[in-house]
Amino acid sequence: MTMPNRRELAFLLGAGAVVDVGLPTAIGLQKYVEEGIAAQYSALLPALWYIEGAIQFGKSCRGEKPSSQVNIEELVIACATLAARNRSHIYPFVSAWHERVSQLQQLPNDLASPESQDAFKFLTSYCKSGLREWLAIKEAHRLKYLRNFKDFIDAGYKLHIFTLNYDECIECALRDALGPINERWTTGFDNNGWHPSLLLDDQFDACVYKLHGSLDWINDPRLGICSVKWPPAKDTEELAPDFDSLLIFGTDAKLQSIDPYLTLLYHFQQMLHRCGILASVGYSFGDNHINEMLLQALQRDPQMRCVIAHKGKEPKDLLPVDFDRMVSVENRFVHVKAFAKDAFEQDELLQKVKDVFKTHQEEAPF
Repeated sequence: MTMPNRRELAFLLGAGAVVDVGLPTAIGLQKYVEEGIAAQYSALLPALWYIEGAIQFGKSCRGEKPSSQVNIEELVIACATLAARNRSHIYPFVSAWHERVSQLQQLPNDLASPESQDAFKFLTSYCKSGLREWLAIKEAHRLKYLRNFKDFIDAGYKLHIFTLNYDECIECALRDALGPINERWTTGFDNNGWHPSLLLDDQFDACVYKLHGSLDWINDPRLGICSVKWPPAKDTEELAPDFDSLLIFGTDAKLQSIDPYLTLLYHFQQMLHRCGILASVGYSFGDNHINEMLLQALQRDPQMRCVIAHKGKEPKDLLPVDFDRMVSVENRFVHVKAFAKDAFEQDELLQKVKDVFKTHQEEAPF
């Protein structure tokens, strides 16, 4: 049953929000790629190593500190760019690509097919097809802490949960805490497919917005944009189990002008302005378009505050330089120094949100 006059609260979840479930981060996924290629397609290891090394070299050329590890999206972006380099706008301006690129692009004979002989395309496909296995929830009991979203609802908040993750952790947790989908919570899908008007329905206690897509979403020529699980669309049981998930993955172009992404991003913009408070959990502020939207919302509303749950870094070390004044001078960010599991289970996050809402109300103009 919905509560009258509820405050609305926006969450933003990154990969760190589900690490305690046992799911890998983007760097962890890269380790799965390396292990899988070594075990199944060892002839492709030189190409993989070359790309990883080139990515690190590129960071140093840009004046960035090379990290010890490459993440899976960096790998896929590089592979896709190399595979399509002949179609790039800058191709006519490059006098010569490194000689190893052409050598490594040739797929070994035992892996080549009439459709493709491109090692870079093979690596890209391998990464994308592995996500459903690598991001599967293997120990459901470890989801328990995410059920604590219900504590926020019980405290009188309607939740708008924006997540950059593809996995099904939030759906499973809300099902356990609130019951079946589209009774007290929704993702914007029903049995007929993508139905964004659900996200406008006041009856729900929680709305989930998967800004970069989901492992259970598809764009089928016959069924259209729909979900195969949350909830299953009609006739999805006829789909082959190796369907392509509808994701924004392995691309620099995170801002997509098609649905469902466009509508979901619009809701994110609207809720930043409407809620006045954003609770960020496990997000490392690595997506420029998300950061820019948050920065605009903070500039527009001097009272807006962010509560950041992040164990590794404080806001001043976590946020891009554009936010420096808002961190050090305006004190617009409140830090919960805890991993997601502790932040939820020990009620640290809920208490900080309550405190910020109280301050927000006291500072509100008459």
